Amino acid sequence: MVAGGRTCLALPEDQLPPVHAPLAPGELPQPRSWARHHPEAAAALERVRGGVRERAEQLRIPHEVLLGTDVQRHLAWEVGEAKAAGRRVDVSLAGVSARLASFDARPWQIEQVAASLAAALD
Repeated sequence: MVAGGRTCLALPEDQLPPVHAPLAPGELPQPRSWARHHPEAAAALERVRGGVRERAEQLRIPHEVLLGTDVQRHLAWEVGEAKAAGRRVDVSLAGVSARLASFDARPWQIEQVAASLAAALD
């Protein structure tokens, strides 16, 4: 309550708490908001998901087993945000492989998806 019986609804916008809590280090925004606020990352996520799904279908395994959705999101976020900032992004086979390894993808997963992801992100 504010003095005089007014509620906090009467407070100016700049005195209200944030609607969403700040993200923890290493935490990504929800992918559903990427298209609106981070279009390059959203586009990269679509390409990453497509590349993983295509390879998973070839191998006849679930796409989330082939490469975890968290790894897919982190790869797309990193590539998308770098492109948005005008930084060169190494999406070669070696570059994608190194990024996947840094996100704790297993060696067999990297071996199976790195080439298709490099092609999808090029």
